[in-house]
Amino acid sequence: MSQVEEVLITSCKTSLQVWSSQGSGSMNTIHTYKNTGEVVTNSLNLINNRLVLTAHQGKPLLHVWPINSPDEIKNPRFILPGPANVCQVTPDGYYLVAGINRTLYVWQISSGILLTAQEIHLCAITCIAFSLNSSHILIGAANGCVLVYNFVHLISVDDTHYAQKELGKVKPTHNILHHTNAVTDIYVELTNINRRFVTSSLDNSFFIYNLHGGEPLLHVICNEPITSMKVDVTFWNIYLGHSGGDIVQFSLRNSASGLVHFTAPSDHLRFSGHGDRINCINLNRTNEILVSGSDDRCVIVWNVESKQILNKLELKTSITNVKFLLNTNLFDPLYQPKFIVKELQRNLEASTYKSYECCVYQDTSFTCQRNDGKYPNSDEVESLRKRLHFVSHVNHRLVKKLKSGTV
Repeated sequence: MSQVEEVLITSCKTSLQVWSSQGSGSMNTIHTYKNTGEVVTNSLNLINNRLVLTAHQGKPLLHVWPINSPDEIKNPRFILPGPANVCQVTPDGYYLVAGINRTLYVWQISSGILLTAQEIHLCAITCIAFSLNSSHILIGAANGCVLVYNFVHLISVDDTHYAQKELGKVKPTHNILHHTNAVTDIYVELTNINRRFVTSSLDNSFFIYNLHGGEPLLHVICNEPITSMKVDVTFWNIYLGHSGGDIVQFSLRNSASGLVHFTAPSDHLRFSGHGDRINCINLNRTNEILVSGSDDRCVIVWNVESKQILNKLELKTSITNVKFLLNTNLFDPLYQPKFIVKELQRNLEASTYKSYECCVYQDTSFTCQRNDGKYPNSDEVESLRKRLHFVSHVNHRLVKKLKSGTV
């Protein structure tokens, strides 16, 4: 499909599959996940390229598979407080975030601890996005509102002690109210300097904002409702999927700030091939290949420069997710992906932390006491000893600070 060897993961209402071109013109299935339910649109997540995670449409369930196994993980079961509208995993793979009706839930994946539950919108949550370093989380809603949070503030320890009746205590960094219909997608620029983000909506428009200040930089009005969106890594082009089935390309390189009315583009900026609403769009790592999924039950692989169809996959039901993945040895039957996942807690009151005060004498010997005044058991001590020993090899400066008591 490109010089960088990548595979394509697709989901529809009845199947979840991995495809590869294998250097030929046709697409071949190289892996299939046994799926027992409809996958929520834009809920396909990869956890550190070890696990595949999706949300079940209409049921309070998550499905998780080892990346090279067709069989779902049955124990533990991942039960949510309610059916998820959208779910996302942070780029570092540490946290799971789900929008359930109007409430945002955040779990630590390795422990299953529920870190926060914030009733943040007046309408249902429709999309979630993260900055590359997970410093910010952006949440869109069905009423057109977009909230921007500092992710550390959202999951801080103090907030985990709120009772369920005290939801919504954390205040957003920005509260953006420019859209007049449901927000369908959010993209955050992959840079740490003067970051921008893009929001698209069913109100026929998209906005570009400055992440630091939250002020709008560009407002573009299109002819049709925007149902899906993708921005290339250079932030030069935006690809807009519409309700009628077309995908159009908008160039940002020569766009001035302010309001722009984007009329029907010429053929060289239009991807024509779908016959129904576009649900998902993705680009490969080199931005040479675009893939799209639609309610017409087709996945189309496009050449970005020529806008020509390279491959067309006809599945049985509406397409809900498309995602590229770098193809290494992940699907080798001998590969054993190791990642700790625990049952998800459903109540904040059940979320408890064990904090420790440690006194370091050497890199591998120390004493510690829990915050409840009790001494930890031997397993906890051994676990802490191994963690500190690992840190001493990786970061000697941190160990010196621990010894001196400066941290």
